[in-house]
Amino acid sequence: MNAADVLVKRLEEHGVTTVFALPGEENLAVVEALAESTISLVVVRHEQHGAFMAATHGRLTGRPGVCLATLGPGALNLFTGLAHAELGGMPVIALTGQKAQQDNDEGSFQVVDIVAAARPVTRWATSIADHKNVAATIDEAFNRALSGRPGAVLVELPEDIADIETEPVHLPLPTRTLSVPGDQALTAAVEMIDAAERPVLLVGEGTNNPLTAEAVRIFAEATGIGVLATQLGKGAIAESHPLSMRSLGIHRPDYAHLAIEPADLVIAVGYQPVEHPPLAWNPLADKPIVHIAPWPAAIERGYQPGLQLLGDPAFTLRDLADRSRQRDPAPMIAIGDVTKRLLSE
Repeated sequence: MNAADVLVKRLEEHGVTTVFALPGEENLAVVEALAESTISLVVVRHEQHGAFMAATHGRLTGRPGVCLATLGPGALNLFTGLAHAELGGMPVIALTGQKAQQDNDEGSFQVVDIVAAARPVTRWATSIADHKNVAATIDEAFNRALSGRPGAVLVELPEDIADIETEPVHLPLPTRTLSVPGDQALTAAVEMIDAAERPVLLVGEGTNNPLTAEAVRIFAEATGIGVLATQLGKGAIAESHPLSMRSLGIHRPDYAHLAIEPADLVIAVGYQPVEHPPLAWNPLADKPIVHIAPWPAAIERGYQPGLQLLGDPAFTLRDLADRSRQRDPAPMIAIGDVTKRLLSE
């Protein structure tokens, strides 16, 4: 067993089923290890395709999508897809090759400092310099890709490190748990929600998973509060649902803004300003905001939450649904009907 086999085995243990790849000389050891594994290798025609496919996989499953490229130009071609994943909150792990650290008879041919180049478009980039660190590095890659708001990481494996014979790794997988807000914070949120006359639920990319999407529907139906989505939040609630206010489509006022313009409270779930400029829906930067997400709010003008409920939004919304008052959904349904009619014209 070599270090590449250890890497692929650890991917299997993390539940990876597919790798999107454009193979090259410097990652052949990983490709050969994949051939002996249960992981499917999807060969793409351009590295950027692989990165976008991994990002979409991450977005739809909630688990990191994995893409593979060789060194230099091949690795650089991943960067647009990695930036897309990092900005969009999609977990991705990119694996890249590199020239041998020792006995490199090709010198600087196609060598680029990929780790340094990747740092501005990923949340973590590293090169494995010791074959004994392969499993731990993969564990940390999953940890970084899934911590807080999900995003992209890059792991470089030089070809000589990949070929080193080593012992199998028998370590338990790290466990991940999401907390839930405390009772005091939940009570404060309920007081804000119940006091509001025209609250709106604004859902972002962080609601696009089955558990949270179901909680969005439960909360909306329990409280009568309408749901407005960012582009990345589309799908969290069916647009045919009576309480759906559709999606904010552009960065200037449009028909979907009819629901949020008069809002006296915005309950933002799984949202960050990178998805949609807050000043587009909060131009005076004066709307009270409750931020609900596993990650802290990214504060900027127009998005300055008065209360942050950090933890699993699925559990948080269900708890708030049980505590908050039921209101007449008729005004929201009326706004939704108008919005849907105007958008369909």
